[in-house]
Amino acid sequence: MVNLIQQIKSAPNAPGVYFYRDQKNKIIYIGKAINLKNRLKSYFNNDIDDKTKQMLFVAHNISWQVTQSNLEALILEANLINKHKPHYNIRQKDDKTFIYFYLTKENFPRFFFDRPNKVSSLKLVVNNCFGPFTSASEARIAYKLLRKIFTFRDCPTTKYNLHCKKGQPCIFYNIKLCSGPCADKISKTDYNKIINSLKLFLSGKQKSLITKLKLDMKSLAKDQKFEQATLMRNQLFALNHIQDIALIRSDAHSHILVYENEYTRIEAYDISDISGQYAVGSMVVFINSKPDKNEYRKFKIKTVKGANDIAMIREVLVRRLKHNEWPMSDLMVIDGGQAHYNIAKSVLNKYNLNIPIIAVAKGPKRNKLDIYSERKMNIDYKLLEQLRNEAHRFAIRYHRKIRDKIH
Repeated sequence: MVNLIQQIKSAPNAPGVYFYRDQKNKIIYIGKAINLKNRLKSYFNNDIDDKTKQMLFVAHNISWQVTQSNLEALILEANLINKHKPHYNIRQKDDKTFIYFYLTKENFPRFFFDRPNKVSSLKLVVNNCFGPFTSASEARIAYKLLRKIFTFRDCPTTKYNLHCKKGQPCIFYNIKLCSGPCADKISKTDYNKIINSLKLFLSGKQKSLITKLKLDMKSLAKDQKFEQATLMRNQLFALNHIQDIALIRSDAHSHILVYENEYTRIEAYDISDISGQYAVGSMVVFINSKPDKNEYRKFKIKTVKGANDIAMIREVLVRRLKHNEWPMSDLMVIDGGQAHYNIAKSVLNKYNLNIPIIAVAKGPKRNKLDIYSERKMNIDYKLLEQLRNEAHRFAIRYHRKIRDKIH
């Protein structure tokens, strides 16, 4: 264990993928991080779950591979897990619950993401499969970003055929999220170029892709195909600046509330109990300012006796942070006042995490929110209230379910 801690000291403050290996140098776990040093440090807190302790007991050394962005780290992690199938990645959950990206075998291939059991029930002919992605929410964010860069078709065959008959593309063509193959807005040759570029990116060959696009752009400009050359230039710009826009949580912009960025995960927490009885906690998740109910979690309070919602919030946050497989939050919203804010901050400090926190309570007049935070933020009060109310609703619902079971 001491040897591992020493190795972490040389880890960089950069995004990338890390590897835990056993004494035989076999990879036993692969993970990704926005900041490799901070992520690896978090493994050596006191409050880690039993599975992580077991993995660390077996681990003999740590290595890492730096990437240009968190999106590249996400893609690389998926490819390496698929290649090496590390013991402690595979045992985390059934392979059927992982997310994969798929390309169908059609004239104009469809690109989409889903779980294997769902895809097999659709009876699609799949040409390529990329993954596994261990986080559904991060896969969804990555997918949205890829769609902006590569403008592939993602509609099911029935919808695609309907637009083919109409000869008119759907709204996604108008907002530049699809190249419009259903309405002959792109040739098969040019569409295949998009798909081949996407495949290169998903195979981890970003440098090869950028070189290829530069050559193609020069060739198009030489042939005076300026419109196509401009589209390729835009792709190149997005790929070269992907570290600025993809899945990044930067402390340099901590004065701006992070949910203004559309690639943002916000978690809101609340406690529900009656004088300490039937106590439960809730965690609701908003991605891009909208609730993602697949990411909601509920906690039955185990360690706190009596009416002490400060201690209960602490328990919920500690249990949440033990789940290394869950995506890290960009912002945590706690239903409560200054004391709730202080306890949340102390938990995050213990884990060496620098996540913004806001505690929200109803003000004395009940029509205004009292907000506690040490960071200067531009606050969307309507969204903040929606987060608080949703966490409250979800906690009460679980509390009533527990109470009704007993009575």
